[in-house]
Amino acid sequence: MSDDDGWRRWWRERGERELRCILMSAWDPIGVSHNPRAWDEYDGYLVGVVDRLRDADDPDDAARDVIAYLEHVDRDVIGMPHPVAEDRLEEITFALVAWYEWSFVRGGLAPREWREEDRSMARAATREQHEQGLARFVAREHRPRFLDSLEDEKLRRKLRAKLAHFAWLDARYATAVATREPAEMAQALAWGGAPETCFLVSEDDELDGSELPLEQALELVLHSFHGTLISCVPGKLALFSDEAPNKETLILRRDS
Repeated sequence: MSDDDGWRRWWRERGERELRCILMSAWDPIGVSHNPRAWDEYDGYLVGVVDRLRDADDPDDAARDVIAYLEHVDRDVIGMPHPVAEDRLEEITFALVAWYEWSFVRGGLAPREWREEDRSMARAATREQHEQGLARFVAREHRPRFLDSLEDEKLRRKLRAKLAHFAWLDARYATAVATREPAEMAQALAWGGAPETCFLVSEDDELDGSELPLEQALELVLHSFHGTLISCVPGKLALFSDEAPNKETLILRRDS
């Protein structure tokens, strides 16, 4: 089954019905959710919402596009004199992004099952998949250069040198962590879906391009004098540690 076929099947069997319920119960700008006869009142906007969720490059883009679309519908199509409040619209929109991730991308699985799915994918990942996945944590304006640098030996050396104080990461996906203990860090990453092994892009010649057991990698990286990116689940879970003595450690996470 192709991706398009799978999407159409999901939309036919679950997605359309679920989104209809969300718009009627959470958005409902004209206040008709109490009337059973109005169950399809917002069907004309279902495709407009789901297309923006499907076509976005990342959750933030999806949220921005859906907010703009619902504001347009509320103001210019329905013509409400008192549009839905901006803060409430933001809450609805982020709920829609989370719903799409859960219902379509994750197939309705519980978060615990997401982690198992991620681990299985990561165990089979190639070096190329890990490196392309790390690019998803890089700010968009630097992403093409990051990818090009990984493929050329001379450019890769220059990129690795930047890891001492790497300024290309997208702050939206980075969370600073206080612990420097490898066992605690391994536990936190495992809870997020990390498998037993990981892939490294490092300032350290001996570590760069290697695949190691996660705890061993953390022992080496957290106590080293070199900046390193550790890919756990390609494009979804990683870690960055810059050079000592002013060492900063960031968990990098994207949910979709």
